[in-house]
Amino acid sequence: MTGLPIWLGLLILGASAGIEYVLPPFPGDTVTLAGAMLIPLAGWPLWAVLSVLVLGSVIGAFFDLMVGRWLSLKSERQTFLHRWLRKEEIARKIDRVTEKFERHGAIYIVLNRFIPAFRGVFFLAAGMARLSTPKVLFYAALSATLWNAGLLLLGMAFGYNLDRIVGFVEGYTRMAFLVIFVIMVAWIGWGWWRKRSPDDR
Repeated sequence: MTGLPIWLGLLILGASAGIEYVLPPFPGDTVTLAGAMLIPLAGWPLWAVLSVLVLGSVIGAFFDLMVGRWLSLKSERQTFLHRWLRKEEIARKIDRVTEKFERHGAIYIVLNRFIPAFRGVFFLAAGMARLSTPKVLFYAALSATLWNAGLLLLGMAFGYNLDRIVGFVEGYTRMAFLVIFVIMVAWIGWGWWRKRSPDDR
């Protein structure tokens, strides 16, 4: 990418940042690291790299938000997917999640960028809870700015040593997945415990 015109390179970075929210397996953090490397290698301005990464993230978040609104249980659509989501057991679980987003949506949205693989899910839930679009996008931009600025500053702190930066990000990702796994196991265990009859406890 160092040989590309800067406008095309920035366009690729921004588009890649947005794709991560639509296709979670896409390596979005790798894109940010590529942007960090291009600052010293190609002489690209830090502010420009950060801006397109944040803009791409917000566009991807907006797409997920609109999909969430389309899936909302309050919608009158009668597609197969909507009928499935309205099944009593599924609808009850969705209502619990959307209720939490209605109360603490800002916190969840700010934290989304720091949780690998599940980032887009936060915006689907926000859309289903019909949270305010301007507020959701504001907090999405804030989250993306904090995360991407952190990675870019990490590159500067490590002297743009790619191996050290990748090692740090991979370590953070493994730790995040471990925390998510522990929380899920604890949540499932708590649900199982609550369903047991008093005589079985």
